[in-house]
Amino acid sequence: MPGAGSYTAAEYVETQAPKDGTALGSVFPGAIMAPLLDAKKPRFDPTRFIYIGTAETGPRLCLSWHTSKVKTYDDMLKTKFIVASSQSGGASRDYALLANALASAQMQLVSGYKGGADMLLAIERGEVEGLCAFDWSTIKTARGAWLREKKLNLLVQFGIQPDKALTSLGVPEFKTRVPAAQHAVADLVVAQQLFSRMFFLPKEAPADRVKLLRDAFMKTMSDPSFLAEAGKQQMNIDPLDGERVGEVVRKIYASSPEIVARARKALQP
Repeated sequence: MPGAGSYTAAEYVETQAPKDGTALGSVFPGAIMAPLLDAKKPRFDPTRFIYIGTAETGPRLCLSWHTSKVKTYDDMLKTKFIVASSQSGGASRDYALLANALASAQMQLVSGYKGGADMLLAIERGEVEGLCAFDWSTIKTARGAWLREKKLNLLVQFGIQPDKALTSLGVPEFKTRVPAAQHAVADLVVAQQLFSRMFFLPKEAPADRVKLLRDAFMKTMSDPSFLAEAGKQQMNIDPLDGERVGEVVRKIYASSPEIVARARKALQP
């Protein structure tokens, strides 16, 4: 159900979808944050959803094409850097604006791309030099050849915690490169990564159906054949159960008004 960066799908789950547990939602992580950070105030409340679980909480990256003058994080702070981004509310837009606001990066956004595939194609065609907030696991899966052929510069990583593999490659962690006073703002925006590959139900879903789906989801996350297939596709599986996902969402929405206001300001063009 395309539309408005997954807002349309989230609104449908809350207002129109069947409430018997047969209709599941799965939206872009930014949509879960939108009612808190987006001035447009989408018509749904993520704290009311019942979460089944999330399959991944892995890192995201800003990256550049090998022909760009921007080849390192420090270059990104000193040199104009043209990046692809989605519409308002998309992570590719939000993370680029966050880096500009908190780290004085020099990113110039070319907005309106419909999705990651379009943005990667734009990089290859030379329309832009790079992009931000791309999942590390997706890069390995979708463009593994680019990594092997060293066509990408990995500039900076965003995550709930540093990724060991990226750290070993010398990719700096964003939060360690901004002033301590800005850490709470960075943490609030980056918290959306807990919702990668996430599924939820309307709040009216029957309790027995919720338990059935949550148990099935977590069993799948540890199923040997599932993990083997994920490994072949180089997909990171780092699950979090539905109850804990719901707790995180409620904690995020209980953030102080001062931190929320600063985060909203950081995400403005």
